[in-house]
Amino acid sequence: MSRLNAFVIGAAMILATTVRCGAQQTACPYSDASSSKCVFFTMERFGLMVPAYTVVVLGDGEMKYWENAEPRSPAAQRAPWLKLTDGTKQTLVAAESSIRSGACMSHTRTMAFGGKTTMIAWSQEGYATCSFGASTDPTISAASTTFQAIAEMLQGGERLDRDHHGDRLALERDLDELIERAKSGKAIEPQLIATALESIANDDAVIDRVRQKANGLLHPAADAAPSAR
Repeated sequence: MSRLNAFVIGAAMILATTVRCGAQQTACPYSDASSSKCVFFTMERFGLMVPAYTVVVLGDGEMKYWENAEPRSPAAQRAPWLKLTDGTKQTLVAAESSIRSGACMSHTRTMAFGGKTTMIAWSQEGYATCSFGASTDPTISAASTTFQAIAEMLQGGERLDRDHHGDRLALERDLDELIERAKSGKAIEPQLIATALESIANDDAVIDRVRQKANGLLHPAADAAPSAR
């Protein structure tokens, strides 16, 4: 897979605000070409069920996700490449210019604290990194919200896969919760968890209404009338 013109995006939460730029480190860690552009977020937030996770997004819309903030961890190497829709990819890569300008920082001291997000951009211009607790920049805010919604869908997919193979009683409840998050925009890109949803939808041992809900989340336009069994 080509890594030319790649952007890498992920996200992480900790505690402070800094901006740095440099002429070194122009190579994108997830690209085959040293001139490729790349934006990388790592996110770490304590107190949550998943306290640390990373999402990497390339310029062609391919991405991977793993549940820690270490870019070179075994989990990062094992994580499969998935595919984002073009609109979501564009929202994420649009954050690069704001990272370079330092616009991601919030100058409103009274803003509610939501952790620390660090974004790093690589290109021939060098690299830039921007860390902040919260941002009033609309481009950065849109990217952060989108990133978290992607992670929410992927984490929901992992719960569904776990329940499908271990706790059938919790399967419908978790599926209903994920559907509600998808309806509100808090979880997006259901094709990222297609394997889990298709496995449920095609399992004759799962009750019909749950199978239809799984199919409906993966194919929202599908006319699947609920039925009880």
